[in-house]
Amino acid sequence: MSPDEQDALLNRLEVVERQAPDRFAKRVAVMAILGYTVLILVLVLLMGAALGTGYLAIRVANPLVGRLLMIGAVSAVFSAWSVVRSLWVRLAAPQGMEVGARQAPALFAELKRLRRLLRVGRISKVFLTPDLNAAACEVPRFGVFGWSRRYLVLGLPLLQGLSPEELSSVIAHEIGHFSREHNGITRWICRVRLTWLSLVSSSSDRGFRSLVLGPFLRWWWPRFNAHAFVLSRRQEYEADAAAARAVGTEVAGRALLRLTVMSRFFEEEFWPGVQKLAVDSPTPPPDLHRRLAQALRQEPGPEARRWLREGLAVPTNNADTHPCLLDRLVQMGFPGADSPGDLPVPSVAAVTAAAAFLGPVEQRAEDRFTSEWVVQIRDAWKQRHEEAAKRLEALEETEAAEAAGTLTLQERWERISHVGDVEGDEAVIPLVRELLELEPTHAAGNFLYGRILLDRDDATGVEHLERAMKRDLFATPEACGLIHAYFQRKGRLAEAKALERRVYDYEQELQRAQEERARVNHRSPLLPHGLDGEDEKAVRKVLSAYPEIFQVSIAQAKLQVLPEQPYFLVAIFIKVPWWKFRGTGADRALIDVLLRSLPLPGQFYLFLEQSLTPLGRAVRKVVGSQVYERAR
Repeated sequence: MSPDEQDALLNRLEVVERQAPDRFAKRVAVMAILGYTVLILVLVLLMGAALGTGYLAIRVANPLVGRLLMIGAVSAVFSAWSVVRSLWVRLAAPQGMEVGARQAPALFAELKRLRRLLRVGRISKVFLTPDLNAAACEVPRFGVFGWSRRYLVLGLPLLQGLSPEELSSVIAHEIGHFSREHNGITRWICRVRLTWLSLVSSSSDRGFRSLVLGPFLRWWWPRFNAHAFVLSRRQEYEADAAAARAVGTEVAGRALLRLTVMSRFFEEEFWPGVQKLAVDSPTPPPDLHRRLAQALRQEPGPEARRWLREGLAVPTNNADTHPCLLDRLVQMGFPGADSPGDLPVPSVAAVTAAAAFLGPVEQRAEDRFTSEWVVQIRDAWKQRHEEAAKRLEALEETEAAEAAGTLTLQERWERISHVGDVEGDEAVIPLVRELLELEPTHAAGNFLYGRILLDRDDATGVEHLERAMKRDLFATPEACGLIHAYFQRKGRLAEAKALERRVYDYEQELQRAQEERARVNHRSPLLPHGLDGEDEKAVRKVLSAYPEIFQVSIAQAKLQVLPEQPYFLVAIFIKVPWWKFRGTGADRALIDVLLRSLPLPGQFYLFLEQSLTPLGRAVRKVVGSQVYERAR
């Protein structure tokens, strides 16, 4: 279903739901029951087929026919078992640091108050996590048949950035989904939707299960999902109403505003700042969450006003069941929502929810989450630190080459990458401008410069990203995503919608292109590689670092779909002394490193000529295909 078709269906269903919500909920319930009915019917038919063919296999006189019937019976049994496994979808319970009433009595007292107010049943467990997020979920014990446990998940940064009243609003919103005051059918359907989503994902890549259930799911799931999506969005508004009832409209709205600013602070200031520490330090900071808590206690900086304005400008879309920020504020009747441009950035809370509700648990959670993060990130951090050191050395080499007047375009781009990793965006602006003066169509340079400009609300960034996509079609999804976010921030909704259609069309064409490229073999028509002198020089520079590589030939596949995007075939011929043992692991490691480092202007398939001799022979036959040979 294309984005336009999906939007039209959802918009139509939202109108129907508003006109008769109870009737609409019952209609969706019937669709859910239809799903279960078909699954059970398929199971009954398969078991009947297994019994019938098994009985005939025993009674038939002809041994060959009996064997064939028995094979059919066994196949039917396995198919039935596949359907049973489909019904037994298990959703993973949330993970985190479990807290109980003894460790955090104030938190559980507030949770009890909210449960009574909103008429919510028992919450099985409460977890703290290191994420800036909160969630309440039900995990069924018996797959699609239900009988669920309820969990509440609270991110530690959330407690450290919100006031106690604002956190109560967040909790009320999350557990409000479980309220007995809400339509019971609606709550059941929303749970069923999440369970079926897992089932659809698992049945898409599991052989015979996909064969048995695939045709039905392809017809039924998009329709049921669209109906359930509308109900899920309605539940979000009802959960907001529950939050407003629990703490008041002003507090509930202020919590939403603060969360908008906190999210952008995480993305654009805190985590980029942490990543820069790897340049100077070989080990991750041992006090990450203490630093975060201190950062959240600072008054919002000058960027906070822009973040809030942009957050309020983002419209509701059909990619998420959550309505947009402004629609939520308007629906709950938040003061000033009718003139969002005048809404102030919330100031720092006098007392944090962590201080009020967690007590000493806050420090223990900080220590645990930081320790887990250090263990998880240690190797990648060390690698980033080592790469930063190498980049600093490379910068010295490129500066020497620039002084000598021998700096190539590839070396200029490598210098920009080095500077960007070590010093950040501000330092690369003059360098990337210089690169684009020399090569205005440079894809990576235009992409980087366009992203930086859009981050600074400069509309000329759109033009640079368009140039990047024109030169490198595979940059389309990410470049369109950046432009889409910019258009949404600026209220240019029609242009944002056009980008969604553009990405959808690109994905359809890309799928056809990938299928064509996957079919390339030694019988396919091949063309000369078409690399210019600078590209060949950059390729030879990389290859010369590996003494086991004796010879390399490159050709291009002749393509019908996206022919402007080259697809190279790279044949590597390995030659080592006969007395040196070389295992397959060494060959795989070489291929992996070349896949990451070979600077070819397009997609490429790299293989060892000894393992695919016919394809290697076909590549070598192309005129001018040899690009490298080790000095004898």
